[in-house]
Amino acid sequence: MRTGQIALVIAGLALAAGLGASLGSGFLANPALAATPRNAPPGPIATCDQFAVLQSMLGGPAYVKSREERSAKIAAMTAGLDAEIAALREKMNTITDRNSPEAKELQAKGQQLSLQLRAKKAETDKLTEQGNLKEVEEVYRLVIDATQAVAKREGYSYVIGSRSLPATFVSQTLSGAFQEMYARPVLFSPDGIDITDLIFKELKVDRLPPPGSEPAKPEAKPSAAPTTPAAPGK
Repeated sequence: MRTGQIALVIAGLALAAGLGASLGSGFLANPALAATPRNAPPGPIATCDQFAVLQSMLGGPAYVKSREERSAKIAAMTAGLDAEIAALREKMNTITDRNSPEAKELQAKGQQLSLQLRAKKAETDKLTEQGNLKEVEEVYRLVIDATQAVAKREGYSYVIGSRSLPATFVSQTLSGAFQEMYARPVLFSPDGIDITDLIFKELKVDRLPPPGSEPAKPEAKPSAAPTTPAAPGK
């Protein structure tokens, strides 16, 4: 194993150990809490793949359209500068002497416009991030509300959010793989306690295939039976 690979593995294990330590730090810092048994009220437990619900909602037509409209508005904020820079480049291409006063003036103007565009891009990137964050927060709240409604109706006292099993890693990095592990706190559960499908039904959302999976192939339609042409005169 190469040194770089070993470092990556150690970093990943340290990340996992740090998470475990942070989860238990409250009890370790307070011996009284650690010594006092804290029994949760008994009740049936359900599981829900809230990540699948979130991804399906965000990938639905309504939110896709919302993001496209937001992207168009944000792109319009830099359209003027983009056009100015494009026109400046075209004008520069017509000048043969790049050391002429006109060329130097255009170069200085181009640098000024590039700095303005960079600042505007930073602003639009922030707006994009804020819009996406607001969208995820809104969808997550809807998922929580639907989960609570279904759990109360079905008689569950607790619902644990956990990615479905078996685990098939989509990430191409070690840190991403660890994140996928953290998304599956439930490693085993009895059949019949997963309420993910009920959440989809509650929200009236179609389940989308998970990221990285192959798209479903369309069903083959049976070919029409050949017809025998009628004999002449009939």
